[in-house]
Amino acid sequence: MGLEQLIKIGEPFPREQEQLRINEIKENELLFRGNHYRVFEGEFLERLNLLDKKYKTNIVKEFVGSEPITSAESYITIENFPAAISALYADLCFGKAPDITTDDKDKEKWLADFLKDQKFNILLHTGALIQSYKKDCIYKVSLNEGKAEINLIPTEYYFAIPSSRNAFKVEKDVLAWKVKTDNDSVEILRVEIHSVGTVEYKAFQMVDGEVKKEIEWDNELLGEAPSNQIETTDIARSLVFKIPNMMLDNTLYGLSDYQGAKTLFRDLDIRLSQIGRILDKHAAPNMFGSELNVNENEDTKKLEVKTDTYYIVGEGEVAPGYLVWDGQLESAFKTIKEIKEGIYISTDTNEAAFTMSKEGGVLSGTAIKKVLFRTLSRTERKKMFWEGNPDEMIEIAYKLETKGDIDVKVKYNIGLPRDEKEEAQIAQIRTGNKATQSVSTSIKRQDGLTEEQTEEEIVKIDADQKREEGTIGIVGAGFNLGEDEEVEEGA
Repeated sequence: MGLEQLIKIGEPFPREQEQLRINEIKENELLFRGNHYRVFEGEFLERLNLLDKKYKTNIVKEFVGSEPITSAESYITIENFPAAISALYADLCFGKAPDITTDDKDKEKWLADFLKDQKFNILLHTGALIQSYKKDCIYKVSLNEGKAEINLIPTEYYFAIPSSRNAFKVEKDVLAWKVKTDNDSVEILRVEIHSVGTVEYKAFQMVDGEVKKEIEWDNELLGEAPSNQIETTDIARSLVFKIPNMMLDNTLYGLSDYQGAKTLFRDLDIRLSQIGRILDKHAAPNMFGSELNVNENEDTKKLEVKTDTYYIVGEGEVAPGYLVWDGQLESAFKTIKEIKEGIYISTDTNEAAFTMSKEGGVLSGTAIKKVLFRTLSRTERKKMFWEGNPDEMIEIAYKLETKGDIDVKVKYNIGLPRDEKEEAQIAQIRTGNKATQSVSTSIKRQDGLTEEQTEEEIVKIDADQKREEGTIGIVGAGFNLGEDEEVEEGA
């Protein structure tokens, strides 16, 4: 199997199956950004009775003469659950940066500089955020003017070519996107095919969305590529890393955290919007009463209620009052609560994951983990797909830049606050009050120091300790001398 199953002359690109995947990615991104109206427009207009022609479905308000034409979107109340869910899982995965180290002291400086230059912790957190709604996150390792770099690639630019022996195992990673030209109807499809040890570059002319022919590579328009359009990497794998959010056994691509929850997001927005419209409608109710309680406005010819007036209600007269509507909104709020419960079940979350504890007080580390058991379990499943990828990306970057090898170790942390007192008490019980860490390990983990920095800190600690012991020895010697003299005098 090869590129022809993705790109075929005379057919549109992307092809139908891939276009469906990209459409879902774009739809999820709209939900994440809070643009729910663009995803559920039809349902919103119908179920909220906004189909009247005076409501335009454009986002920006328009004005015709002096009469405003109001956007239907302004009547929609959005609760952006999707963004909160994605941010929650990204924070749990990489809110606390992983510890990335190497045992080779000669390469520690390169590693520290590389992580800093790449803003690697941000790169990981952003990837976890993206994969939550785009189903996969894509990284590419490359060499730019002699310096290695790691970049995130938009997921919709990634296409997988499966193995001929295993339809659900990726054999080649393809990055493809369209580049505009001076002619609006003509685009250039820029393609990179990444496989073990090589990167192949191709370009195709597209007219009105259809692939017409393969063309020569244009360095000025598409970026630099080797003259034969094949680059040798000397790396025993592809330079592209696809990290799925979740996976099934019969697909090449991942699943988003919104799986099974989209209709619930829609219904939550609709219920909130309905309640908002009802409350708006009855915020300024009409009045009723006797004719004696009103005056006629000479300009508008409308009846206006007399203000700052005491009304005497005679026998048989109607007392002034408001036309009040009993909304019976309890059932609506109950429905909203049930919808939220459905979202929690679909996304392995709960109310405690998004709000402060209503019971008051501060939960211990163990209590937090029990409350968030399902959420933390999904987080651990997500991390399984990350295992081995960040360290391998760094090792390949080092090899591309220096032609040498480096062994990188990554220790993942959970994005919850550590209850260090509770952890220390547990360790104390388990070891019978014995130490469970060396001083160097404790300092290194607590302060996030390198091996060299840790050794320098221990030297300073030892120097302080010797200085204190010297002072105590001198003072002690003085007291001992006095005691000896008294003994001699007594003798």
